[in-house]
Amino acid sequence: MAWCPKCKNEYREGITVCADCGCELVDSLEEKVLEPIFVGPQVYVQEAKDYLEFSGLTDLDIKYNQENDVFALFINEEEREQAVKLIQVFIQQKNASETEKAMANQEKTTDEAAAREAAAQKEAMAKAMAAKEEARKYMNYRNSADRAEDNRSAAWSLLAVGGVGIVFIVLCLIKVISVSLNPLVYAVMGFIFLLFIVMGLVSFKSAKGYSQVASSEKQMKKELKAWCQENLTPEMIDSRLKVPAGSGEEVLFFHRSSLMKAVISGNFPNVDPVFLEHYIDEELYDVIFS
Repeated sequence: MAWCPKCKNEYREGITVCADCGCELVDSLEEKVLEPIFVGPQVYVQEAKDYLEFSGLTDLDIKYNQENDVFALFINEEEREQAVKLIQVFIQQKNASETEKAMANQEKTTDEAAAREAAAQKEAMAKAMAAKEEARKYMNYRNSADRAEDNRSAAWSLLAVGGVGIVFIVLCLIKVISVSLNPLVYAVMGFIFLLFIVMGLVSFKSAKGYSQVASSEKQMKKELKAWCQENLTPEMIDSRLKVPAGSGEEVLFFHRSSLMKAVISGNFPNVDPVFLEHYIDEELYDVIFS
């Protein structure tokens, strides 16, 4: 039998599309684990959901958090990595669109209307920055060097436990340690300790992979830093912002970092958006605006 994942209707074999909602039918209604990927006002979350669906992702759901008065977009764990990259592109496009719209409106308004618009932009910017900070809780970036070190530590711990356990079993079997256990217990314990050893070896392999990625990230940072110091100056960046006079440092940081992301992404299209955002916010911004 086939089932509609949205309507939960059951269909006979041979039917592939739900007659009510048009969704593709699935073989079962097993619930998939959904994880939060983006939070913010309802209209932004809905736009993000539409963007991800247009990009080919399907298992999406919007939930309302009454305690924090925000909406959250959830996605299944298999598609989360791809969704994080798409969300970063969505945020960049949204910021660029909002900035262009604000700049166009600012040039057409009178002094009084410009003051009202500036106040509205300031409020909208505060909400956008709050939403971005809230989203960081779900999209924390960890560099590959830290991940490599964590995997190495876990590998040594697993190998140590597994190795000690195997030695203990061998000593019991040859009667060096006088402990009498059921053969089935020895078998189960041996399997568990061997599993620890295998997991330790897998962790070592993962650590090696993360070390290679960390080396690539380090080289990418050097290239980005050299290119930005040569092509991006504080004066050039600020001349393209046209933010309201008297804007605070947080507003300037938000606009500057968004513009830097857009410019760098255009010249380095293969750079990971999550890596780029973290590098700009934590290191590159201070290099440019030292």
